[in-house]
Amino acid sequence: MQNDTEQREGFTTLGLSDHQPAEAAIADGYRQQALSGANWFFWIAGFSVINSIVLLAKGEWNFLIGLGVTQLIDGVAFSAAERLGGAATVIALFLDAMVAGFFVVMGLMARRGFAWAFVLGMVAYTLDALLFVYVQAWANVAFHAFALYFIYRGFAANNAFKRLQAETAAPPA
Repeated sequence: MQNDTEQREGFTTLGLSDHQPAEAAIADGYRQQALSGANWFFWIAGFSVINSIVLLAKGEWNFLIGLGVTQLIDGVAFSAAERLGGAATVIALFLDAMVAGFFVVMGLMARRGFAWAFVLGMVAYTLDALLFVYVQAWANVAFHAFALYFIYRGFAANNAFKRLQAETAAPPA
């Protein structure tokens, strides 16, 4: 058995036998990092829904990972509840679910390897961060930047994984 050591963009294979080529281990590393980046969209959606439920139940805390747009929707609903009653809460929860659903779909599509889902999700989350910039909620802005970094790493790993797949699928020259 021959031992190979190879390193590509942060992934190293040490002591692999001929039965497990270095490319397969590197590809698996890329794929795992891509999935990890895609999973951030699920966390964003889930914590946004939790934040909405807490706010609409008159709670006074929230998670930094949540979305500013859902907080805006909930704030408007909270103000409108005096005039509209429970209908404002129902409408807000419906809109919150739609926004969260968008991020769930981005997570599902990103997990399937669609680069456009990473990009569209990152653009939407960046625009959401601008809401926090506007209200000067710097902790939320910082957390958005933190999450975007890991989503971007997933996007880059997804692209590297696809390149590696294309290289190994191409016939030798």
